[in-house]
Amino acid sequence: MHPILSHHAKTRGQHKWKIDVNYSLEYEKSYKSGNRTVTNAVHPVFTYGVLDTLDFIVDAPVEYKEHSGKKDYGGIDDMMLASQWTCVKNERFNIALYPKVKLSTGNYSSGDGEGLVTFGGMVLLSAECAPI
Repeated sequence: MHPILSHHAKTRGQHKWKIDVNYSLEYEKSYKSGNRTVTNAVHPVFTYGVLDTLDFIVDAPVEYKEHSGKKDYGGIDDMMLASQWTCVKNERFNIALYPKVKLSTGNYSSGDGEGLVTFGGMVLLSAECAPI
């Protein structure tokens, strides 16, 4: 889970890379039972430019959960592999395709991970605008 979604249609460039680290804190409380769950998650995301118009992306999240004050589980959650291909690139705008697959690497029995492989994707559009 990413708290803020911010993608753009530009790629890194050939042989260029970056590492982003996202952190999220979730707090859930059941008012019927009084149980609470606190989840801390760190998402290191590695992006590598295979070509000028093609990036490869790996997101390997690590989570730590606490149920009603008891340390419960810490470990890797479902990993995501993605690529981003900028298919239209000019001075004013860029269009990119962003297919992704989420692998079942998390511990499904303890509530981390979906227990199955999922596929998805996005079409990204970025436009350069003149200053107002």
